[in-house]
Amino acid sequence: MSYVKNAAIFVLSAIAYLACFKLNSWLFSAQYAQGVNFIFLPAGVRLVVFLLFGMLGSSGIAVATIYLAWQETTGLSDLPGLLLVGAVSGYAPWIAGWVFSRVETVEVDLNQMNGKQLLQLALLSALISGSMMQVLRLSGAPVEEFLSTAFFMAVGDFVGILLTLYAVKFSIEMVGRMWRLRA
Repeated sequence: MSYVKNAAIFVLSAIAYLACFKLNSWLFSAQYAQGVNFIFLPAGVRLVVFLLFGMLGSSGIAVATIYLAWQETTGLSDLPGLLLVGAVSGYAPWIAGWVFSRVETVEVDLNQMNGKQLLQLALLSALISGSMMQVLRLSGAPVEEFLSTAFFMAVGDFVGILLTLYAVKFSIEMVGRMWRLRA
């Protein structure tokens, strides 16, 4: 792959995540707790970008997450924390894909996975992402608080993933229909 193509995938993945993050905060302001949305569409963008572009897309999302976290804090005072949040956000779908491919012995590829496999991967990705984010956020917090926020974050991620996957599927079908009508 050329450097220009790689750079484009990286940058477009980051922009898609940032745009979806802003859209999500505009559409769904209801939160269970600070930073724990009932519907989190960017979780779907994370999984779709990983399925389409692999680690390169995930790296773009990691950098976009670092930028978002940096905006919420007072700068680079907690650089290790920013890097950890970016890594969890960007690479949790990759971890889920790796675990899923070992358990199901299937290649994690959007074109080769059936609906049941996508649903299972979506659930696994939401559980891993929600749990890992809450470990970072609530280290030292009471167990009950960790469990409830991790659960609701996973639910919000799962709903966001499903909505995003179906929107992408619908869009692909619509583009396909338009191409067939023109032919």
